[in-house]
Amino acid sequence: CAGCDDGPCPTAVVDLETTAECESAVYNYLGFVNRKKAAPDYDHARTYYDKALELWPGNCGAMSYMTELHLTLNNATAASTTHARLCEECDESFAAPLVASMGACPSPTVTTEVKGQATLAGLSLADAQQNEFVIVAALADLHEVETTAVAVAFSSYTRRRLSGGVVVSYTIAYDDVAPALALDAAMFDQALTD
Repeated sequence: CAGCDDGPCPTAVVDLETTAECESAVYNYLGFVNRKKAAPDYDHARTYYDKALELWPGNCGAMSYMTELHLTLNNATAASTTHARLCEECDESFAAPLVASMGACPSPTVTTEVKGQATLAGLSLADAQQNEFVIVAALADLHEVETTAVAVAFSSYTRRRLSGGVVVSYTIAYDDVAPALALDAAMFDQALTD
């Protein structure tokens, strides 16, 4: 990768024309090797993919492999987020290997995002993460969207002298204009129990 920024890049023949792009490709391949070896090292793979995307945010190969890693680790929310970014920023050929598990890239539409938070008292962070699909399904049901339109992130909280809980930060993606919402805690609790 040396010399790419100071003159003719030896990797330009494979469309890697800067040192950052070349190094990003190297980290991407290191991630792939760690993910695919006989005893996979998913933590190192993730670190390499993160570094590849830090060096070159438009590295479509790294976005595709990162999506595969999220799927392998059963992290549907992260896989959906990375897949959406891949579909938005890259040629569809990069997403083609993921069609069976993620579906085809959506056609371009106007998207409106609604962000919010819900607090779940008495639930541990580990339990929330383990049951992410239940929480995503409940939010999707309440907002009348598909589960693929829901992204969640969890954080724990504690209050003085009271039991702790989890804060669910969520984003709902609507294909057009978001409807007016009348969401209350009782509706959310009922959706979680259904």
